[in-house]
Amino acid sequence: MGHGITVNDGMMSVRVAPWHGLGKVVPEGVDTFEAQEIAGLCWGVRKTRIYAEGPDGSPVLVPDTFGIMRDDVGVCLGTVGPLYTPLQNSDMFRAVDMFCRTAGVRVETCGSLREGRLVWALAGDGEKEFVPGDPVTRYFLFKNSNDGSTAVQICYTDVRVVCANTLNMAVKNANNMYCIRHSPSMGEMVESSVAALAERRAYDDELRELMSALAAKPLGAERTRELTAKLVLSGVRNAGDISEARLLDKRAGAAILTLVESGAGADLPGVRGTAYGWFQAAAEYADHGRTYSPRTGDAGESRFLSVLSGEAARIKRTALKLALAA
Repeated sequence: MGHGITVNDGMMSVRVAPWHGLGKVVPEGVDTFEAQEIAGLCWGVRKTRIYAEGPDGSPVLVPDTFGIMRDDVGVCLGTVGPLYTPLQNSDMFRAVDMFCRTAGVRVETCGSLREGRLVWALAGDGEKEFVPGDPVTRYFLFKNSNDGSTAVQICYTDVRVVCANTLNMAVKNANNMYCIRHSPSMGEMVESSVAALAERRAYDDELRELMSALAAKPLGAERTRELTAKLVLSGVRNAGDISEARLLDKRAGAAILTLVESGAGADLPGVRGTAYGWFQAAAEYADHGRTYSPRTGDAGESRFLSVLSGEAARIKRTALKLALAA
């Protein structure tokens, strides 16, 4: 099924039942290791040698290939190479607990998928408001694979993970992802990555102050048009020959000005008519309003790459500088 939760999987969720209705719903206040136990994740895995049947029926060792066995139910989760080092659930939850204790948060959801081939834990990082009535929720995600399909992945996301679909979405939309290979040196790298993300919370607090300052900065119609013109101009080659009036007639400028009035969240008190509202409109245009040419053969992937480090990312950086200087 789309949720990926089999009879050999378990999960727990704080407060809210997932859309698929599976797993255990618990009240707030559960600590990291209680969450691990409630979700049924107190099992381990081990590497085993793999044998094939020879011509005479006798077992023949398959060289340089190992199976990953789940100890409690005896399921082979996948095959890996000789250098692959499993990350045990106990070690994963110790790392998650380190983040939770440092950040002062608790596990929101955790579980396994596809008989334990994938294991995740999600810690709620609380809601932050840049303007009243516009909360932003962030989560800390720790994902591990036991089948060799992916590296250990540790990141921030705004997606509440409760199944395979939401896990894929969270990883795809993640911020500041750390990917760590299953190797003998994995443990130290996991701890360093978790510590780095815990420190990132200080940056988030600074960001909240910055956005609050933008929300307190009024922006009239004329100044809004000027900033929009400068933003569009920043992405045009040989822009010295293009007048501001022509720029505002361009689809990009018109789209941003429309989003200033009717974009997502524009109707919230304290958004429209502020530098914060203009920046959010520019960011919405960069991420969702632009047309993406599928250079890689996939329009969705092209959009993702642009938002991550391409033109969309450049537009947002430029828009923030303009809004701060307004």
